[in-house]
Amino acid sequence: MYDHYKSLEELIEAIKPEIKNENGEFFIPEPKNDASEIQSKLDKEIESNKKYRQRAQESERIAEELKNAVAQKEALITELNGINPAELREKAQKLATEIAEAKSKADKLEKENGPLREELENFRKREKEMTIKKALIDEATKLGVRPEAFRDVERLAGQIKIDEVDGLLYSSDGKRISDFVAGEIKQSPHWLPISAGGNSSSGTAGIDNRGEKFAAAQKNGNIAEMIANAPVIDK
Repeated sequence: MYDHYKSLEELIEAIKPEIKNENGEFFIPEPKNDASEIQSKLDKEIESNKKYRQRAQESERIAEELKNAVAQKEALITELNGINPAELREKAQKLATEIAEAKSKADKLEKENGPLREELENFRKREKEMTIKKALIDEATKLGVRPEAFRDVERLAGQIKIDEVDGLLYSSDGKRISDFVAGEIKQSPHWLPISAGGNSSSGTAGIDNRGEKFAAAQKNGNIAEMIANAPVIDK
């Protein structure tokens, strides 16, 4: 392709514009990237074909769903055409009669079971109340309360509830029943027995000096302390 040049100088002069930049410096021009352009076109074609296949698959899915829907419709029409209206009305009437009879029986059972359900609820309330009163008396006994004061202790039952989760007893303000009873005794020292010296308990001395010591000894199994701090019953 360079045969028409007579000398190397002519060839160099001819290609100088191709190998010099704007500043007159020599450089090697970048080859045209024909392969990249072809690859780009190929990628676009592949992506286009992919989208076409996806649309074709979606069209096939929709066509299959339409085919199934038509088949179901035809089957339903066939089934409806085979129904005997008189027989259908008879079945419907029979079903309505059975429903009415079942409702009547349910209403009758509800009427019969209403009082029983109410009685069961009352029994559960009484059982819960007895459980609370017994727990109060047990705690009061541990703390040395006189039996004569048990009726006053039982009146506290309305302030106690049984936790549905752990089954423990708590006062309405969240105290454990043992702490609650101890607090009530401090406010009602006359619940405690007269001391061995003949003086009546006053303030919080009874619960601090005898009741709590007796309860602690009973809890720890200390017989000597239990005897020393045993509650004195008035005769």
